[in-house]
Amino acid sequence: MEFCFLSAAFYEKYRNCKEILIKQDRPYTVLIIETVGKRFAIPFRSHINPNNRDCFITDKENNAGLDFQKAVVIINDTYINTNARIQFCALQYFTKELGLA
Repeated sequence: MEFCFLSAAFYEKYRNCKEILIKQDRPYTVLIIETVGKRFAIPFRSHINPNNRDCFITDKENNAGLDFQKAVVIINDTYINTNARIQFCALQYFTKELGLA
């Protein structure tokens, strides 16, 4: 499990893909997981549609959590932008509660 941001190179390559979440002012924090031989970046976000069944809500009041519907495949390591803030994220201690362990 790894918390990070997606890089500017990723957003440049996929800039015309309207379903990929992009914020200009600050990037989404994503959870990197590997399964079936592929790496996926799953964004943490708030205000997820409560009818979205492809998410894991961790904060019901704000409809916030992991949005699997907006997950992307990481095909190049340059698309991952690790950041010291994320490396020290307290969520790394709650993998069981997040259903990630």
